[in-house]
Amino acid sequence: MKIQVNINNIKSLCIHLLIAGVPLLFYINHENPFMAIKWTYFRIILLFMISISLIDTIKKEEIVIYNIKITVPVIVFILCASLSYSYTFATGMNFVAFTGYVNIVCMIIFFSIIVNYYLSEPVTYHMRTAIIVFSIISVYGICQHFGLDRYEWIQKSSNFESISTIGNSNLLGLFLNIAWPLPVVYGIYSRHMAEKILYFLSSILILICLYFTYCRGSILALLLSLPFWLLIFKVKIKKILIYILIIIIPLMSVGILYRETIMPEIKKFTQIEPITVRIFLWKTAIKMLIDHPGGTGFDSYTYYYLKYRENEPPVNRNRLAYAENSHNEFLDIAISTGIPGLISFVIFTGMIITGGFRKLPDLSGESKTVITGSLLCLIAYIINLNTVFSEISSQMFFWFFLGIILAEQIKNNSDKKIYSLKKIAAIKRLLIFCLLLITVFLQWKSVLPFLAQSYIYVGQEETEKGNFKGATDKITEALKLEPQNWDYWLTMAKTFEGAMNKMPENKELAEGAILAYKTSINLNPLNPYPHADLGRIYSMYSDITGNDSMNKSIEEYKYALKLDPYNIFFYNDMGTTYMRKGDIDNAIYCYRKSLEIFESSSTYNMLGRALCEKGNLKEGEECLKKSIELDSNSGDPYFNLALLYIKKGKKHEAFKYLDRAFYLDPQNSEIGRAWLEAVSSEQ
Repeated sequence: MKIQVNINNIKSLCIHLLIAGVPLLFYINHENPFMAIKWTYFRIILLFMISISLIDTIKKEEIVIYNIKITVPVIVFILCASLSYSYTFATGMNFVAFTGYVNIVCMIIFFSIIVNYYLSEPVTYHMRTAIIVFSIISVYGICQHFGLDRYEWIQKSSNFESISTIGNSNLLGLFLNIAWPLPVVYGIYSRHMAEKILYFLSSILILICLYFTYCRGSILALLLSLPFWLLIFKVKIKKILIYILIIIIPLMSVGILYRETIMPEIKKFTQIEPITVRIFLWKTAIKMLIDHPGGTGFDSYTYYYLKYRENEPPVNRNRLAYAENSHNEFLDIAISTGIPGLISFVIFTGMIITGGFRKLPDLSGESKTVITGSLLCLIAYIINLNTVFSEISSQMFFWFFLGIILAEQIKNNSDKKIYSLKKIAAIKRLLIFCLLLITVFLQWKSVLPFLAQSYIYVGQEETEKGNFKGATDKITEALKLEPQNWDYWLTMAKTFEGAMNKMPENKELAEGAILAYKTSINLNPLNPYPHADLGRIYSMYSDITGNDSMNKSIEEYKYALKLDPYNIFFYNDMGTTYMRKGDIDNAIYCYRKSLEIFESSSTYNMLGRALCEKGNLKEGEECLKKSIELDSNSGDPYFNLALLYIKKGKKHEAFKYLDRAFYLDPQNSEIGRAWLEAVSSEQ
């Protein structure tokens, strides 16, 4: 019996699987519980869809190419992205950039498949699947806010910001922005009251969840997109206002009933600090583009940003983490692909959206509903992209809606070319077989990063348990799968270093940590942190890392500061190394440089101690008191002041500060011994 396979039915199933699976999937036993599983799943399904599409083309023995205006800007965008990726080879960051480049290519291919599919097939059922998914994500996010989330591992803030299955409140806000217009439009156009109620219930759930993200940019973007509703619906303004009231009145009622609970939450939207940080990130991105108009490569903002930190907001100065992106998708695209890449991206997306607006008056029925919903979803999303970066779920729907709009525009387009493939008819079966083999191979390669990250997650858990061998075994398995991953080598190095803290005399552990740090540096030469980590290894374990280890440590810190010249931690650690070496003058210099960047309590404490050892007791005392002024809950400056007053012969003052130091840090053995001696002498 011959089995007939409908290619379009398989494609339809794949689209359903992507629409439902990508936003909803997460995996708790993983280093990256949200993005990793989503991208892996997306690539596997997409590869299958590519294979199916190519098989269909081979069977039909022809290729249809539509003559459409967006072809040129799309090709230019792809070329810019490819050139940007090739640029990263010169910087040694090819592995770092590879993922970003592949993700862009995957989305463009997905977009092409969507366009091809909807030229002949209806989109209704896929839209309804999307609305169901939007509702599920919203319900889960609302439950999170009220503490009904069973997974304690989810990294939400103390403010109970909803992250749902997206993994971040800002990213969830962006996702809900692209989601909200769809059920509203379907509710407006639906002819059945039961369906209207369900659609509007979905839209209310999305709005509530959006509020619980506390993402001001997303809420503002949604409000700014409302004028486009008036543009689209024209004579139906009254009807829209009624529907808006239907949505808003219940929300206002809840707000009035629970105002004592809600009002404190509203105050969260008035915080200025996050806005200041984002403005700085945007300004930095613009400076980078002025210096590098051709872009700096995919996922490179993190490292180029370090050279522009001179005027960084204080909130960013006193932490180890640094910005991974500009929090503006358009700026990120420009940085990744260059200004030509951004221009081409804006042109082809703008052409599709404006073409959708022009096509809208000629549409009716389901087509009008679909295109209206898609346009409004895209507008809200694009406005929101100015304040946040995107993630796979929102990206997928962006390209999905773009594909639907473009397909509607080129339906019944006679301006096309058909290229015959009859020459390959004799080897058609062989091609299909090879294609399937390649697909399976690429799908397996797509799974490898996910498996590697799973090993890393288990390895980190073993590290926390103190099982050094178990941790290194798992990390080694991860490195077998992805030997070029600099971050895994960094994890391995930190695992060795953790073991060194328990076995400080073990030379093999020190050598293992040094080798792993150096490998990480070679794989990602723009990352300053492995250099600083290596400097710490050389300094702390100088007795087993070599006679010249202090000089090696300082050289590593200097290189780290070359890459990140405004990092206070690097200056402080280098100063500590100079202190260990006995070079107090250079230590003082490092601490002063650190304070020029950011006035930290710990830095004032270290500078005060160094000045006291130098014999400059007056300035040393001033620095220690400044340290206490900035942070009165640390025992170290009190202890150092006590030692200073002992030198001055002021025993009463010394005991007062020593007593405070012991109160704040009773576990510190050095403070404890000094306190006991002081108590004994008083008695």
